[in-house]
Amino acid sequence: MLKEKVEKTIKKFSLIPQNSKVLVALSGGPDSVTLLHVLLSLKEELQLQVFAAHLNHMLRGKESERDENFVRKLCESWNVPVYIERKDVKEISKGKNIEAIARNVRYKFLEETLKKIGADLIATGHTASDLLETIILNLVKGTGIKGLRGFLPKRGKIIRPLFEATREEIEKYVSENNLPFVIDSSNLKTDFERNLVRLKVVPILKSINPKVENAV
Repeated sequence: MLKEKVEKTIKKFSLIPQNSKVLVALSGGPDSVTLLHVLLSLKEELQLQVFAAHLNHMLRGKESERDENFVRKLCESWNVPVYIERKDVKEISKGKNIEAIARNVRYKFLEETLKKIGADLIATGHTASDLLETIILNLVKGTGIKGLRGFLPKRGKIIRPLFEATREEIEKYVSENNLPFVIDSSNLKTDFERNLVRLKVVPILKSINPKVENAV
């Protein structure tokens, strides 16, 4: 069960001390919705206070509006305090390296929200599948030991409770619990490096070893 797996990850890496205030980075996609749902289910056991934050990057027109509205309604129905802001990332970046700038703007927003509400931790929905993609990208571009390690389950105030969960496990959890979510259409475009690895490279590796995330 995914919930039990996440709970073990939290305990193994000491991700969330008792009585913590946790701010979930909520995009509205399957990973972040699953993360929020699991943390809410562990709320009493870990004595958590759970909040959510969503940044509208204003990059996908009506789809970005849809995501923002979805997050607002989801948090309202799940009784989760949510903090939402809009940033015109295209204008900020002037067309240069939009992906990297969007990430920087997003994390700045999360850190500012963390301080504003007096929370302890920022929880992101990064999974073992994301870790695999990161390591492949680092390896292809040339890296040392640090790059081969990928990202960590905890870095400062940022935690990744889904660190040991695969995308397949997330999909199964979403289906079993009938969770609503939205899909970012830009994730289906292979002109982004990570999407190319996710959609083209990983399936080939999984044909060799279906449990490639665990192996890596």
